[in-house]
Amino acid sequence: MTEAATAPAAPIFNIEKLYVKDLSLEIPNAPAIFLERTNPQIDLQLQTQAAAVDEGIFEVVVTITVTAKLPEQDKVMFLIEAKQAGIFQIRNIPTEEMESVLAVMCPNLLYPYLREVVSDVAVRGGFAPVLLNPINFDVIYQQQKQQAQARGCGDRVRVGGRTCDPLRREFPQSEQIVRRHALFAAGADRRVGELGQGARFRWQDILDREAQSQQQALRRRDGRDHDSSHQLG
Repeated sequence: MTEAATAPAAPIFNIEKLYVKDLSLEIPNAPAIFLERTNPQIDLQLQTQAAAVDEGIFEVVVTITVTAKLPEQDKVMFLIEAKQAGIFQIRNIPTEEMESVLAVMCPNLLYPYLREVVSDVAVRGGFAPVLLNPINFDVIYQQQKQQAQARGCGDRVRVGGRTCDPLRREFPQSEQIVRRHALFAAGADRRVGELGQGARFRWQDILDREAQSQQQALRRRDGRDHDSSHQLG
């Protein structure tokens, strides 16, 4: 038996498609709300969900709900809900590591696009840009694992009473409620937090490099499409 035949297949991680799955904006107190000069309090609700579409093909969705309220009046200024989705081809990944790929790596790739969508919608709604703080999904994932271990559930993350099993066609939805003030003004954007500094496997490094390369290619393509649209206009 040759060495090539016994060697494990190389891991595959491809971004097949990035898209906005759902988007809504509510301004329940317009037009009077535009006369207010008080800076709103921003509350965020963040959810991630993954599901198998086909063999080796997964859809990951990051959902964010941004609620801006006037703190003293308890009046809603606006509410934005956006779902940024991606279709990923993921193959030859150890089963025990698939969970972290879907819960950490994929959301980390999707979140910068989600931030842009939220900021753009706020501006189009007549408000100042909402610059969401970076979120480290690896920290959230590790916290969930620690909570699961404290409950005696083992190393697997349990969400909604079920264990996230990468061999299932659907995955339970995880939710992280973030109550913090987002930046509600124009300002310098900040880089999304990088993955945690825990033990890393060789295939993870390969996936990281591949994901970064594809993300740069997508951004270059988006830039060319944007320039072409201006020329046509």
